[in-house]
Amino acid sequence: MCTQDNSIPLECFSNISENAGSFQAIQWIRSQLAVCSSSPDHASCQSERIPRLPARVLELVGPTQVRLHVSKQNEAARYACLSHCWGSVQPLKTTRETIENFQRSIPWQDLPQTFRDAITVVDQLGLKYLWIDSLTIVQDDIEDWRLEGSKMAEIYRNSYVTISATSASCSNSGLFFDTPLAYRGRPIRLQRSNKKVYVRES
Repeated sequence: MCTQDNSIPLECFSNISENAGSFQAIQWIRSQLAVCSSSPDHASCQSERIPRLPARVLELVGPTQVRLHVSKQNEAARYACLSHCWGSVQPLKTTRETIENFQRSIPWQDLPQTFRDAITVVDQLGLKYLWIDSLTIVQDDIEDWRLEGSKMAEIYRNSYVTISATSASCSNSGLFFDTPLAYRGRPIRLQRSNKKVYVRES
């Protein structure tokens, strides 16, 4: 606990995670979602209405088991979205040829690393559904693209959380990276004296 004396112990400060896939990182995401759910400053986030699912979402059956779920009319549930760069390597896609098989199961080994990592995050957050454009829109069906592509702004707006693969140049890059040494946090101790606060390296 933080004390009221002249020194503030290191325990008063949260450790900054050095990897985006760490336990601390997931706990930080949980804490931010809790703020959105309860803070008066986030009133616009606190709709009691559970949004309708997009036409298709990935359904997490297990930590490494996923399939394409075709939503029923007005089916509602919280879901996550993945925002990612396709890059020069085309990600795994749903097509008219694969859609039926994907509704049974999408082989884990066929999923690119960014998709796997996103599924891992969603699973750890306790969510069941994930929307990824290349797998939830039939890529070789122009009419499906016109219909579902026109809904993308709404899909992202209604997601419970959106995972952004900002450091990934393509779908094979993954989400979880180690922070370069030069940018890692280091512990400091704050000490009060004469009503001023001084920073002292540990």
